[in-house]
Amino acid sequence: MDQAAGVIDRLGGSVYEGWNVGAVSVKRVRLHEDGVMEADIRRHAGDPEGTVRAMLEDCGTTPRGAMVTAPQAVSFLPLPFLPESICIEAVLGYIGTRPDLVLSLGGESFVVYCMAEGSVRRMISSNRCAAGSGEFLVQQFGRMNLDLVSGMAAARQGRRVTLASRCSVHCKSDATHRLNKGECTPADIACSLIASLAARIAALIVSTGLAPRSHCARRGTGAERPTGGGDIGSAAGESIRSASAERVPGGNGSRGGGA
Repeated sequence: MDQAAGVIDRLGGSVYEGWNVGAVSVKRVRLHEDGVMEADIRRHAGDPEGTVRAMLEDCGTTPRGAMVTAPQAVSFLPLPFLPESICIEAVLGYIGTRPDLVLSLGGESFVVYCMAEGSVRRMISSNRCAAGSGEFLVQQFGRMNLDLVSGMAAARQGRRVTLASRCSVHCKSDATHRLNKGECTPADIACSLIASLAARIAALIVSTGLAPRSHCARRGTGAERPTGGGDIGSAAGESIRSASAERVPGGNGSRGGGA
């Protein structure tokens, strides 16, 4: 926390804007002096520099104290760089929360930050293929004419079916085959894709050795807090809690600590 506070102090005392350039989208969050926050999130389709340029044209230049958490963006977005881990420490300290884990659920990869006394002690990242990423989920929803919101709604009405999950190509082919054969509905595929994604996240959590409570990834109440791809976290939240309880003996409330 001291490190985070020191960096922010050197940037001018108050950070009013932050940028994150990820594998799938560019995110810009601005906090006005009156406390009003606005966020602009745009998919960059492989052109992050062009997307940043368009966002700057639409919303104006960055204020003093702005920062970026993506080192690869510094070449075309001349702002001070702060590692995501320091930003996480700073925001958790600001809101007065000390979770055991922080989940960063992105479009390309998932990261678990293991916390202790408000500081990031270690990071564990997924290294699976695209079938286990948030962007793959969005792509497969699109193939069924569903966006993320309608896909999540459909998933709640679906049932789980077995899909190949080790490879994105096999998973996509398996889902297409089942749909074409009339063996399941788009809602069933959506439900199964979210369940598979949640199982991968749960496995990542289990690999930390910190057994989560049954309300894993619920904002503000559990031992874990999600960050990054908020829509992906919302989509998988209930399934993550269920998958974690299945994978961890005593996962239904046996662990104390957290927020």
